[in-house]
Amino acid sequence: MDHQELRKQLIRHEGMRLKPYRCTAGKLTIGVGRNLDDRSITKSEAYVLLDADIKNAVVGCLRPADHHRYGDHQGQAWRCLTMAFPRERRTRVRAAYVHGRTLEDAARECSVSLATARKWRSEAHAH
Repeated sequence: MDHQELRKQLIRHEGMRLKPYRCTAGKLTIGVGRNLDDRSITKSEAYVLLDADIKNAVVGCLRPADHHRYGDHQGQAWRCLTMAFPRERRTRVRAAYVHGRTLEDAARECSVSLATARKWRSEAHAH
């Protein structure tokens, strides 16, 4: 059986879910039966997801004419990605930090990376 046929057959039998769910065996699963409990994602798969997130955050975020105002493309991408998080999440991270939690705990509670939390903290100090 060729790859495309096998792919179609697996999708037909397993189905495709684009959000995580628990399979009949109780395992955290996504996509076409991808068991995340027993087999996490690879580094290359993480990069594919990251690239898609960057593309989705940056597309349409700033017009090309704005590049001169906002500096380099990396800085622009960072601003777009931080805008991808709801303002409430940034506020929750900052509030948790201000109310005595470590920045690491605040980031974990709000499901953001420590690097993102650090960036938001420094932005808050700058204002």
